[in-house]
Amino acid sequence: MSKKIQLSIPKPCHESWDAMTPVEQGKFCGSCQKQVVDFSTMSDRQVAEFFKKPTTGSVCGRFMTDQLQRDIEIPKKRIPWFKYFFQIALPAFLVSIKATSAKAQGEIRVKTTNTDTTKKPPVLRPKMGLVAPTICVKPPKGEVMIMGDIEPAMVTKLNGTIQLKVVDEKGEAVPYASIITGVIGKGGAADKNGLFKLDKGILDVNGHIFISSAGYERKEVRVRDFSNLIGTFTVVLQEKGWLKEVMVTCSTIRMGAVVRGTYVTSVADQEVKGKVIDEKGDGVPFASVIIKGTKTGVMADQNGEFLIRPQQGWDKLSLVGSAIDLVTTEVVVDKGSLKGNVIIRMQALPPSYDVGVIVIKQHKKNAPIPLIPDISLKKSANGFTVFPNPVDAGANLNIEWKQTDEGYHTLQMLNESGQSVYQQEIWIDAEARTLSIHVPQMAAGNYFVVLINKKTGKKFTGKIVVQ
Repeated sequence: MSKKIQLSIPKPCHESWDAMTPVEQGKFCGSCQKQVVDFSTMSDRQVAEFFKKPTTGSVCGRFMTDQLQRDIEIPKKRIPWFKYFFQIALPAFLVSIKATSAKAQGEIRVKTTNTDTTKKPPVLRPKMGLVAPTICVKPPKGEVMIMGDIEPAMVTKLNGTIQLKVVDEKGEAVPYASIITGVIGKGGAADKNGLFKLDKGILDVNGHIFISSAGYERKEVRVRDFSNLIGTFTVVLQEKGWLKEVMVTCSTIRMGAVVRGTYVTSVADQEVKGKVIDEKGDGVPFASVIIKGTKTGVMADQNGEFLIRPQQGWDKLSLVGSAIDLVTTEVVVDKGSLKGNVIIRMQALPPSYDVGVIVIKQHKKNAPIPLIPDISLKKSANGFTVFPNPVDAGANLNIEWKQTDEGYHTLQMLNESGQSVYQQEIWIDAEARTLSIHVPQMAAGNYFVVLINKKTGKKFTGKIVVQ
C-alpha cells in the first residue's frame, strides 16, 4: 500500500492573489516579501513530487480547496529524507480567485494516512458519498483558493471493530436505537437486544457518535472513550420524565368512520402500549405511530408493537398509525380504568390504489409547467425502510434499502401537496445497505421520501413524519 499525505489549513491569511507580482512559478507577495508557488494547477502527483524534494527555507503556496483535507498519494519509491520533512514547517496563504474576496491566514498541516486510495479518484465536491470525476478540473468562478503555513502532523488511524450495547438506566436493552456515526452508509440501528457492531476504522479518534431512541435523551459519545477497547462498549441512555400511572380506554377511527370498540390500553408509569396490525391480525413491522397534533411519535418494532409517552396533563388523544401500502388509521384514546393494549388495525390499499398529486398553477405564457413525480406506494413495498420515524427536523435520517441497485440516485422529499422541499443526488454502493442523510429544517408534518435510479428510472417511495 502506498503512503499518503494530507494538507490542512487551520489559520488562513488575507493577502490578495491578484495584487501579487507574477514570477516564474507563481507570484511574489510584496507584503510578506516571499515567492508564492501556485499548486492550484498541479495534479496530486506533482504536489507529492514537490514535497518530496528537500528544502531548507520557507515556501509559500496557493492551493485549491479540493486539494486539502483528503489523501494525496506519495510515489512508491522510497524517499529516505521524507521522515525529516515532518520536522519542517512551510508557510502558505489563503486567497480567493477574486481580488476583492476576503482572505485568511494560517497553517497547512501535512498528515500521513494509511487509507488505500489507489482505486479512488480525488473528490472535488463530496456529496452523500458521490465519487467525483477522475481528473482534476478548474473550479467555477468564485471557487476559494487556499494558502497557508504547512506543518507536519500524523493521523491516528483506528483499527478493528467494537460492539455497542445500548441500555437504559436499569441496565435493560434499548431495542432498535439509532446510531449516527457521521459517515455515510456506516450508521444504522441496534438490533432487538440493543447491539450494534461498529467498524472503528471509519471513525476519527477525536470525533463523536450519537445514540438516540424514542423516549430517551440523545447521547453523544466520544470515539476516544472506546477507541482502545476490544469487545463490548455499553452506552446508557437516560429516560425522559413522564406521567404517573393512569389507565385509558379507546375507540378507533378507520377510513373516516368511527368504530366503537373494546380495545383498552394500560398506561403504566406514563407509557401507552399498543400494537399495529393488518387485516389478518399480523403485526405491521416498523409502522409509524404519532400523537395527532403533536411532535411526539415512535416507530413500532419488527412485531408491530409500540410504546409511546404522552405529555403531562392529557385527558384525550388520538394515535395515528401509518405504514407503506396500508391506509393511515386513527385511534382515539380516553382515560379509563380498563386494561389491555391499544390496537391499531390497518387496512391494505386496494390493488389499484396509487398516491399521486396534480398541482395546477397559473403560469406566464410559454413558461414550463413543473412535473410532479408519480408516487406509487405499491412499488415501495420491497424498496427501502427509513428510521427513526418520526424524525426531528435538522436531525439525521437513516435509509436502509433492500432491492435498490448500485448507481446514482435522486433523493427527493415531497410534502403532501406533491411539492419538492428537498432534493439531492446520491451514490448508492452495492455493498452498503444503510445511508444516513441530514433532514433539513422544515415544518412538522407528513412527507414522502422518493428514491429514483437515474439509469433505470426505477422508483421507490416511503413515508416519514417530521416533527
